[in-house]
Amino acid sequence: MFVCTEHFDNGDKIEIEIMGKEYTYNSRLLQIFNNGILHIMTPVCQGHYINFPKGTEMIIVIKKEVKYTFYAKVISIKNINTLVVKISSDVNQSERKNNVRLKTFLDVYYREIYNSSELIYGELLPGIVLDLSAGGLLLHSNKLLKKESIIEIFIEINDIDMILFGRIVKIFLLNKSLKQYNYSIEFIKITTNEQKELRKFLFKQQMQKPSIS
Repeated sequence: MFVCTEHFDNGDKIEIEIMGKEYTYNSRLLQIFNNGILHIMTPVCQGHYINFPKGTEMIIVIKKEVKYTFYAKVISIKNINTLVVKISSDVNQSERKNNVRLKTFLDVYYREIYNSSELIYGELLPGIVLDLSAGGLLLHSNKLLKKESIIEIFIEINDIDMILFGRIVKIFLLNKSLKQYNYSIEFIKITTNEQKELRKFLFKQQMQKPSIS
């Protein structure tokens, strides 16, 4: 199998999903070799390196102008902070969603939807939106939720109280003992007017950012 890595660069940010696990980990591409061999930074959680033994299978995502996704396997551990992996599939390329994403710090409330037709919901909990786009957001919470969970988010945008619905697509574990998690959420059932208000808010926030001369 020929593996094309010509679009990868040392230092690229990567996301790692371990096969059969819920969490997604942030890491970096350290060095690229022939035949699909990569050195990647061992992910860190709670100030400790996460142990991925030899043979661990994973999905790696690299987001650049386009998104690259491929399967890989740990073939050795070079040192405490470097994993040696080998690409084990074709590298899939897909267009990135053309949504402006803005770093934010917005207080919100949310709750999990167990059964919307029977009005069965989880408790209302506080959270913080760390980044926002017209297609989704990154939510920080102290509550452990499951991947693919559907949640209802109560947020104020442009002085309008909005209720947005989303699906958890990725879980980033920050600190398990302190119960700190980041959730990548994709909006569902979002209306054209809601997206319009979100884009208006994002544009306004961008225009208010101080320029660097």
